[in-house]
This record gives sequence, structure tokens and C-alpha cells, in this order.
Amino acid sequence: MNVVALDIGGTNTRIARVSERLNIEEEIEIKSGKSLEQLTKSIIEHIKKMMNKETKKIGIAVAGAVDYKEKILKKSPNLPFLNNFSFFKLEEEIHLPLFLENDANAAAFGASRRFKLPHIIYITLGTGIGGGIIIDNRILRGYQGYAGEIGHITVMSFGKRCTCGNRGCLEAYIGGWALQREINKKWENKTVKDLFDLAKGDKRAWKMVQQFSVFLGIGVASLINIFNPQALIFGGKMSYSWPCFYNKMKEVVKRRTYLSSGVKFIRDSLPDKAGLLGMAHIALEG
Repeated sequence: MNVVALDIGGTNTRIARVSERLNIEEEIEIKSGKSLEQLTKSIIEHIKKMMNKETKKIGIAVAGAVDYKEKILKKSPNLPFLNNFSFFKLEEEIHLPLFLENDANAAAFGASRRFKLPHIIYITLGTGIGGGIIIDNRILRGYQGYAGEIGHITVMSFGKRCTCGNRGCLEAYIGGWALQREINKKWENKTVKDLFDLAKGDKRAWKMVQQFSVFLGIGVASLINIFNPQALIFGGKMSYSWPCFYNKMKEVVKRRTYLSSGVKFIRDSLPDKAGLLGMAHIALEG
């Protein structure tokens, strides 16, 4: 048996066929696009290409507030054209059981299994800032199922406008889209990855990365104070730049936490595949 797992992000979508033993047999990456019709048509086409006779389930991880029981994406700040979209439509088209989950919840679920840690918080550092909270080996969902929106913790009252409509969200300071906006004001044709590379020798870049680290530390400290996790695990593309921000982040966390001794800070060794593998875990376990 195998499953086809998808990780739909604000910029790119990954699609993979994953074996029962959680080996990725085949994988592709496509652009998420800018319209509902474009994205749904593309992912249905690629799912069907990826499927074989051993494929029994489909698992879809997506950035945003997910009603996993009804299979509806309620709200996605970075994929607004998917707001209130029912993934039952895809299930009907593909004719296989489909599981839907928030991308960071999926990554957190998979990471808790891989690292064998029952109490973790998973933070995705990408176009948006996502979060998944695992307590006693279970996803913490909250009353309506939308718990874990770490990127929308307020870190600055009356601060910068976020894509969710609020002001001062953590994501508005450290999300990939927010960093890119600031980068464009200072450099031409530079990316977020370039920013972290530049920080090793450019004072302006170093200052931006320091600010990133401080705001990340503020958010992480709040999470530790509330949830008392065993570990915080960091994924997403920006986690590759871990050496650039880890020490400053940890320094801020130490200053701002009530009791943080024993908490582990881990960079996921599979940050690009965490959503896919986590979603495969969820689909396989049903």
C-alpha cells in the first residue's frame, strides 16, 4: 500500500507517493498558483499521474485554518482563493479516501513520531509562519480545530499589517513574504536566502537577521511559557539558515521564559519533507 501526500504552501506545492514504510517513492514540486481553478486542476492532474494500483489514500496538508472533519479550508492568509474550499470535490474526482490537515499540524504529527517526543511544538518558517502543537502524542486542535496559528501571535501592538488583516502579528515581522518586502526596499534581485547569506558580512543584512531572531525568540518564549513542551522543532525553508539566528533566538528565549530549562531546540533534518511525511503518517494511521 502507498499514499499520495501533498503539501500545499503559499508559494509551492509538493506532491509525493509515499510507501507504507514512509519512503518517498516519487516526488514533484509545482507552483501553487494564483487561482482556485489553476491549483485544483493542476493538483488533480498530478495526483492521478502519481497514483498506481497500490495507492489507497490521499493526504493533503495546506497552510491555513482547516476543518479536518468536514475537509474544508476555512481561511488561508497566503492562499485566499482557497478560503472555504471543500476538498470533498477533489475526493469525488479522485475516488479515494482523502485526509485534510493544516500543514504545520501535519509536520508536527510526523516529527513527534520521528523524534519519539510526545510533547512538542513544531514551527514552520516559510512564506508564512505556521505551528503545530502535540500534547500526549495528539494534535492540539482547540474548540473549533484552529489551534496553533503561531504566526498570528501579536508581538507588536499597532504594528505592521499582516496578510490576515491584523496588525503586529509575528508573521508580519518574520514571515518570508514580510522579509521579502523589506529586502526589496534595500536591494535589487535578492531573496530571503540571500539575506541570510549577506548577513555574514553586510551590516544592513545582519541587522535585519538580528531583528528576525529577536521576534522569533519573543514568539518562542511565549509558547514555552504557555505549553511547557519537551522540544521546539523548526522546519520550513528558512530553517536551513539555522546557524544565522539560533544563538540570538535562544538568548531572547532565555530572558523571556519563566521556566525553560530542559527544553530542546531542534532543526528538523527533513524540513522540506516534513509536511509530506506527516501527512503520510496521518493518512496511513487514518
